[in-house]
Amino acid sequence: MRRARESTETEREHADEWWKNRDNHVGFQIRRLNNLLTCYMDFNMRDILHRMGCEDLTVTQSWVIHFINDHGDSPVYQRDIEERFDISGATVSTMLKLMEKNGYIIRRPVERDARLKQLVLTEKSKNFQNEKEQSVLETEARLREGIEPESMQNFFRCIGQLRENMTRELRRRDKSPAGERRARMKEAEKGKEDNREHGGVKR
Repeated sequence: MRRARESTETEREHADEWWKNRDNHVGFQIRRLNNLLTCYMDFNMRDILHRMGCEDLTVTQSWVIHFINDHGDSPVYQRDIEERFDISGATVSTMLKLMEKNGYIIRRPVERDARLKQLVLTEKSKNFQNEKEQSVLETEARLREGIEPESMQNFFRCIGQLRENMTRELRRRDKSPAGERRARMKEAEKGKEDNREHGGVKR
């Protein structure tokens, strides 16, 4: 009991020390900036949705518009959305029907295969995407205000190293017994979802 109490007190002291020096911790500062950036971009997004009469558009739907727009003249079909966003066919089908009903996309039949429907953006979606991209550029400009180009280069260099450090650590953990168990559980869950989607018939 005494050892347990001493251990708890030591942990509490370490936690107190960390909190006092939190401004010097990389993770804390990244989290703080991420929170500020998320709030700022959410505010901008709500403003765009309100100005353009797109309040019924969800976050996932906005990313679907972005995905289709990025493909330019290359055709996009429902299965591409399923694979890109890792969403079941039934869920994607329901979402696309709603997007079509609300005037964001057109599902155009393909001549060579009537079962396929190409997803095409409407002018409403294109205008929304243009506004969103402009907002992203303006946000980037705000972030860089008062920072010299050399300092930005150093920042990107540091961020790249931090990302590399975390990627290496995660790969190491993925190879551990616990990581392998998580991978097997995730694969099993995906198999169950696919099985449910196809009426219990295994492919």
